[in-house]
Amino acid sequence: MSAKLTLHCDGCDATHEVGSLRKAFESFSGRSYGFGVRRQPDIDALVEPTGWVWSDPYTSCCYCAKCWSGIERGEAAA
Repeated sequence: MSAKLTLHCDGCDATHEVGSLRKAFESFSGRSYGFGVRRQPDIDALVEPTGWVWSDPYTSCCYCAKCWSGIERGEAAA
């Protein structure tokens, strides 16, 4: 089972589809079957190359790269 991850910017309403989230199976022997665990997908690894901020540490909002650079420069506060 997998889920599609689509980001929606809270600053300008832009959208971006990042990809699918899927739990990865890791067996203790290194094979693709047998005894092992299912690991949660790493959202940061999927989103980071796009330049988007999927969870602002202060507001938990999602921002596109353009809006986030404006926030970091202080343009959003003006």
